[in-house]
Amino acid sequence: MKTIQISTTNLIYYLTKHQDIKRKLLAEILPPLERVKDNIVEDFTYETVMEYEYLQQCYNEVLRIEPPAANSVQQTVLSDTEIGKGDQKMTIKAGASF
Repeated sequence: MKTIQISTTNLIYYLTKHQDIKRKLLAEILPPLERVKDNIVEDFTYETVMEYEYLQQCYNEVLRIEPPAANSVQQTVLSDTEIGKGDQKMTIKAGASF
């Protein structure tokens, strides 16, 4: 579920940065007014959403640019570790995560 949330958040971010793409996507997904009754879209199903080709292309592009798995991997230092040389030396304490 986290992958979907991250991808959707990234998609919304990029749509705010690229208004031309947002307009094209809205033109595809916004239903004709005659299909909306009391703020509910009639015949709005999973199959309908799967037919939105441009929406799928937008998600694919966001996943290419910002793969959510790359942001979800954390590493933990198991023991105190020194890196660098001379004046540039620093210690990373055990248990630190990045």
